[in-house]
Amino acid sequence: MTRRNRSGPAALTLWACALALAGGCAPAAPKTVPLSGVVRVNGKPAARAKVFLTPLAPSDGRPVLPSAETGADGTFRVSTFLPDDGAPPGEYAVTVLWPTYAMSGSEEVEGPDRLKGRYNSVRSPAATVAVTEATRELPPLDLRLP
Repeated sequence: MTRRNRSGPAALTLWACALALAGGCAPAAPKTVPLSGVVRVNGKPAARAKVFLTPLAPSDGRPVLPSAETGADGTFRVSTFLPDDGAPPGEYAVTVLWPTYAMSGSEEVEGPDRLKGRYNSVRSPAATVAVTEATRELPPLDLRLP
């Protein structure tokens, strides 16, 4: 029985086609604008709050949900496709979830939202913003505990 070598031109063409199909079917990622901001609750930094930018208009390509987590000082940098890459230009509802954290055995787990869902809905966002090519910083999110 003769074994055929599959490393010839036909195999190479097959691999090239497979790679082209894998990368060619997905829409290109939209351009992003670097974005930062700050979350304060009752005037104090909200450490480890989660910030989400939900598009207000339907996407004509790849769905996006830019997000961030605040540092100890309440500041954040938005990420969409890569860390700290920002958000595509557009109009967004900015929602905030500020979970409590507790240890469960040796694991840290998220608990209830300290803001009781008040700013965690597109119907009642912390803010609405228009991100443009010129936007680099979101207005401060000064929230109040319910």
